[in-house]
Amino acid sequence: MGCSSLGRRGVAIVGVTIEDTGGDGIALGASAMFVEDTRVTDCILANNHRQGMSVGVSTNLLVERTQFVNTSGTPPQG
Repeated sequence: MGCSSLGRRGVAIVGVTIEDTGGDGIALGASAMFVEDTRVTDCILANNHRQGMSVGVSTNLLVERTQFVNTSGTPPQG
């Protein structure tokens, strides 16, 4: 996995390239480990093995000017 945020508020992931991971490029929130007020801006998520970004439980998520490129591998893929 490239970047994970669980149980956080006010996270900004800006201007990074996350590539060639064995799983998700970015994973946000899961079950009771929600994320709130999160921003993903100007990022490149490339060649990740599962999904470019997985979102579990989240409120106020903004993804802008972010590229998802060549994602494939383990289901679910997207």
